[in-house]
Amino acid sequence: ERIDSFLDRASNLVGEQVTASHELSEAFVIAMDDDLGTPQAVAALFSQITEGNKSVSIGDAEATRHHLSQVKAMLAVFGLDPQAPEWADTATGDARLEPVVDGLVQAMLDQRAEARARKDWTTADAIRDTLT
Repeated sequence: ERIDSFLDRASNLVGEQVTASHELSEAFVIAMDDDLGTPQAVAALFSQITEGNKSVSIGDAEATRHHLSQVKAMLAVFGLDPQAPEWADTATGDARLEPVVDGLVQAMLDQRAEARARKDWTTADAIRDTLT
């Protein structure tokens, strides 16, 4: 829901179709290069969404366009862009995404539990903050 909300709000602000960036954020690339560090990549995705929501709130169309392009690129890597043609069937699109999103969230929860077991409170707190 947070992803869809950002995509809708950002698209409304910029008033045009924004394509996925050809350059992914450094945090996302590092996470994916680290043995497909999906939880960290999802954290990078939600960090972009947070920054994008801030730019939407202040009406900064240029910054919003940048964040929207980054988010769309990250979602494309995961195959989860709800605005992509393959998800165009809105009657079943959301239901098909649920198991994927559930899996990503569960991976982050598992990573948080591991960090807590290691008493790595900084990492555990960062993951918690990403999920909330």
